[in-house]
Formats: sequence, C-alpha cells, structure tokens
Amino acid sequence: MEETDKNICVFCGKEVDKENKFSCKSCNTIYHKKCLLDNNGVCKICNHDNINDLQLEEQRPSQEEKNQETDINEKLTKVEEIELKENKFCTNCGHLLQDGQCYCSKCGMKTDEDKPRKNLVSSKFNKKHLIIILCIVGISIIGISAYNYNKKQEQQQARIEYIKLLKEYQHEIVSAGANLEDISDTVQKYWYENIYKDKHGSSIDSAILMAILDKKDEIELAKTYDEKIQSLYSKLKSIPEGSEDLSDVLSIISDTYNSYTNFYDFAIEPSGNYNEYSDKNSSKTDDFLDKYRVLENYIETDKEFSDTNTKEAS
Repeated sequence: MEETDKNICVFCGKEVDKENKFSCKSCNTIYHKKCLLDNNGVCKICNHDNINDLQLEEQRPSQEEKNQETDINEKLTKVEEIELKENKFCTNCGHLLQDGQCYCSKCGMKTDEDKPRKNLVSSKFNKKHLIIILCIVGISIIGISAYNYNKKQEQQQARIEYIKLLKEYQHEIVSAGANLEDISDTVQKYWYENIYKDKHGSSIDSAILMAILDKKDEIELAKTYDEKIQSLYSKLKSIPEGSEDLSDVLSIISDTYNSYTNFYDFAIEPSGNYNEYSDKNSSKTDDFLDKYRVLENYIETDKEFSDTNTKEAS
C-alpha cells in the first residue's frame, strides 16, 4: 500500500496532514482528529474506543505553538537585557535615574553614569549572602561557645566532687587506722599478759580470743570502715576529664590504701608468735602513719582543698 493511502481519513475520505493526524491505538487506522471526535473516538475498523487518548493529544500544544512561545520568551529576555543595560540607577538607593541626571532625586547622592543596575543588583546580592553567611558563622560560634562553657562547668563540678571524695577518704582512712591500732594493741597486751602475768586464760589462744571478744564492737566498726574505704578508693581511681593535673595524687591514694589493707588483715586476724606479732604491730602502724601523713600533707598544702572547704561552709 502507498504512503498516500495511509494518510486518508476513513470517515471523510480526505487526505490527513501531520498536525491533524491521529492513528487508532488498536489497529493504526488513520483519521482526522476532528472526524474521530465527531464519532466519539470509536474506530470504524476495529471499534476501539480512542476518546481518552484523543483528548489528551488535543490538549498538547502543537509544534507551532511551542515555537511561538519560545520566540516570545527569547524576545522578552532580549528586551529585559537591553533595558537593564540602558537604564541607570542610583548606586546608593537603587532609584531609577533619568538621562543626564547628576544627582539622585530620592537620596541626593551624586550619580555615577558608568555603573548600570546590573552591578548594583550584583552588589546587593553579594551583601545579602554575606550577611547570611555571617549570621550562620555567628550562630555557630555562639553554639560552640555555649557547649564549651557548659562542658567547662560540668568538668569544674566533677573536680569539686572528686576533691570532696578525696577529703572524705582521708577522714575515713585515718579513723579506720586509729581503730585498727586500738584492736592490735589490745591483742598484743592480752598476749603479753598471758605469757608474763598469767592472765586471760590458760593459753595464748584463749588470751587472743578474749581480746577479740573485748574488742567486738571495734572489729564491727572496722568492717564498716572497710566497706566505705573500698567504695571511695574505687571512685578515686578515675580522675575526672579536665582534672588531669590531679593525677599525681593517685599514687598517694594507692599507697595509703595498700598500707591500710595490710594493717586491717593483721589486726583482724592475729597470727604467729608474740615477738613476731609485736614487731609487725609496730612496723605496720608506722608504715600506715607514714603513708597517711603524705596524703595529709598533699591535702593541707593545696589551696584548692581549703577553698572547697570554704564553699561547702557557705
């Protein structure tokens, strides 16, 4: 079949040009768009209903309409560019100037005829974006400053709490040491009196047992002290963030704690012979006191600890 036969409308028998041509979506039979619309979009050959596709195609702009719209837009753009280049505007307030005008009629600024509006718009654009950028930078700086301030406050509070714990540790451990010294001295006394004065039972074991019974309350108190000291020691082993300058106190805390635990085991569970016990009682007491004095000296010579005392009192 020739190409001209394909472009003949089945309804009217006339030739169909490209702009008015519509092909049935089922059998590709050619129609004028208007002819098919007049027959409700139903194909004469296969009875397919093309009305929806036909209406959609009718709503699409033709190529000629598209070209016309493009031409109009291009002309408008050229006109705006010409007006932008030809017109002069005040560089101070943006007011439109007349040809030959030396001073702005709105703000009184002397005109500069070499500066078209394009430069003014660009200047305003740059200023606007610069202000936005400066605002963002300012907000960021404020946010960072606030974060750093809050963090510094938290670190300072953590430092104060650490110092309070250290002073509490000092108080508890010296009280615990004095209590242990009382227990060990009593055991040593009863032991001596059993050997040399025939007191406190018929044997050394009975003498030690009587000493332990007489110091029952002190031994219970020693166990209470021990629980507190262990808890405080566990917390003091971690220096708070931002207080790394306090790290040198860790070795002092560790030394006093180790000396205390050795003294505690010795006093609560006496063993060996009298001479050994007597020598150890003296050496362990002296070692504990030496370690404690180092801690005491560290706290009493540091002004920050006395300042914390003042804050607590107020």
